[in-house]
Amino acid sequence: NFTAYTITPADGSTNVVLVNKDGTSGVNATINVGAAVASASAVFLQAPSLTSTTGVTFAGAGVTAAGAWDPKPAYALPVSGSVVTLVVPPASAVLVRAK
Repeated sequence: NFTAYTITPADGSTNVVLVNKDGTSGVNATINVGAAVASASAVFLQAPSLTSTTGVTFAGAGVTAAGAWDPKPAYALPVSGSVVTLVVPPASAVLVRAK
């Protein structure tokens, strides 16, 4: 019930998407980027449940019926060497950017 996807853009950062498909339990995640990380941040896709069609947010904000979206700043994550740690809440996904 947990998957991860990664991509390394041309700027040398590492982007990781973590998806927690468990509706009741969070996941303590550790990402080893494989190289020293100076900073890491995260934006979360969250909803009240896995089947929610309302109350869904990305970066702390929903999208209005008119298509407006006012995202909150990304969360700073703890980094130690090449390792980034975070908790992925139940029924959510997170985009982690490590530089």
